[in-house]
Parts: sequence; C-alpha cells; structure tokens
Amino acid sequence: MKKLKVISYLLITLSLAACGTATDSVGQVEDVETVNGSEGSTAPEVTKEFITEEAAYVGQVDSNSIEVNTESQTITLLTGEVNGIEWNSIDKNAHVVIEYYKNENDQYVLNDITITKSEVKEDDQEEEKSPELIKEEAAYVGQVDSHSIEVNTENKTITLLTNQVTDVNWSSIKKNTHIVIEYYKNNDNQYVLTNLSVTKSEKEDKTTSKTIREEAAYVGQVDSNSIEVNTEFKTMTLQLGDEVKDVKWNTIEKNAHVIIEYHQNDEGQYILTKIEVK
Repeated sequence: MKKLKVISYLLITLSLAACGTATDSVGQVEDVETVNGSEGSTAPEVTKEFITEEAAYVGQVDSNSIEVNTESQTITLLTGEVNGIEWNSIDKNAHVVIEYYKNENDQYVLNDITITKSEVKEDDQEEEKSPELIKEEAAYVGQVDSHSIEVNTENKTITLLTNQVTDVNWSSIKKNTHIVIEYYKNNDNQYVLTNLSVTKSEKEDKTTSKTIREEAAYVGQVDSNSIEVNTEFKTMTLQLGDEVKDVKWNTIEKNAHVIIEYHQNDEGQYILTKIEVK
C-alpha cells in the first residue's frame, strides 16, 4: 500500500510539471508572433521617375489639369504641384519643356514647365522680316485713286499702293515721266511703293533731242498763244511755250530778222521756246 501511494504521487507531480511546460511554450510562440506582426507591416516607398520632354501647349482641361502634345502622343497633366502660372496667358501651340511623372493611379503629374516660344509668334516674326525690295525704272501713268498709282515697267503695267510714300505731289508728275521705283509685294499679293525718284519725262527727252534752231523773218501774232514766221523754206506757226510767254510781241517789227528755237510736240505742233531779235 505504501508503494502504491508513492507511485501515484510521482505520476501526479510529473503531470503537473508537463502541463506547466506546455503552457510556457505556447505563451512564448504567441509573443513572437505578436512582435513579428508589428515589425513586418512597414509599407514600401514609392519612387518618382521623372520624364522631361518638349511639347506643344494645347490648353487647360479644367482648373486642375492641362493638355499638351508631345512628339508621340497627347497627354493630360495634373497641375496641382505647379503654382504661380497663369495658364490662360500661354498661347495655344506654345513650345514648352515639361517635367512630369506617373503616380500610383497611372495619372501624369506635372512637376515643372518652361515656356520657350509659341508657334503663332514664330509666324509673326516671319511676317515681320524685311520684305524683298524691287527697284526698277518705269514710266508714270497716273493716279488710280488717292491710295494708289499706275506705272509701266519694262515688262508690265502694275498698280502700286502709295500709303508709305506721303511726300509726293502726284498731280505734279506728268504722264510718261521717267521714274525709278522701289516696291515690294505684301502678304495680300499687293505691290507697295516705298520710294519714288523722278528723273525726266518723255516730253522733256523729245524737247532736248529735237530742238531746232534757225533764222527766220517775223511775220506777227496769230493770236495770244501763237506767232507766225517765215523760215528759209516755209511759213510756219509757232505755239508759244512757257519760256516766251512774257515777250512783248508788239515791239517786234514785221519782217524783223530773228533766230528761233522750237520743237515739235506729240500733237505735231511747233512749240517756240526761245526767240532772239537781230
């Protein structure tokens, strides 16, 4: 009986010891899991991959985004990270350099924008370039209206706008006057006069080259604008030119010996330019 009690006591003791060890072991595992759970939940960092490229500005989509045309595509860019830019002041098709990245929602986010030049302004600059001036000789025809004249060049008849030439009295230039003109063609294919120099008229050429000087006998006045003389070969009537308008004809005796200078005009009339009484 004594031996049985001792064995029973030992069994009970071993059972209690085993239970205590198991309980401790379970507690330690739970502690490890708890530690691992709290330390292993850190989220990974997102790296921004920036893209820099040239583009043409299209315009605002709304208050938070713009649209641009790159070399390969049209893209919409969120503008929340870019401050201090007045988007409506940028010309459409303005040439820009953009820096942007794609966020976790696959949206393009603008980080920086640099405006270089606009397509419209480039065109304006081309228009403002000095036009090609043409310089050539011509014969003056006359005024078409208060803003244009007509001239005959060697090859054609052209109309020239005269807005840029303000110091010329067009009515004082005779028809067929020889002139030198400078002009250009504008964007509307109109010829614009920039300079005009009057050299000599066709009538003046004829006067200089065909002036006749000879002796004659004075006959008398035909009327207030003409006289009659007898040359060696014929009797002729001479229209009075501006140069002899002040001559007192009634002081010249009939058959007075005179030396006359005259020329024939376009209408076949003889125009007296000088007379000397011998």
